[in-house]
Amino acid sequence: MRIEVLKEDKNELKLKVHGEDHTLMNMLRGKLAEKVDFVAYRKEHPLDDFVVFLVRTKRGSPRTVIKRAIKELIKEWEALKL
Repeated sequence: MRIEVLKEDKNELKLKVHGEDHTLMNMLRGKLAEKVDFVAYRKEHPLDDFVVFLVRTKRGSPRTVIKRAIKELIKEWEALKL
């Protein structure tokens, strides 16, 4: 997975995430939805190998919020027992 930063300021982070699709992005969006002001992703064309992911916070760093959400998802998946 390769990630390009398209836009970054104090309360907004826009990323281009290569090699991912709806599976990971939808989980991350869902985890962030209750923690941020706005979160969305889009796959511009079905044949594209990337999605554009946007996070806006009211306060705090979007990078920090995303990292925390990823750590929470990892813990949830590690706790899953089959």
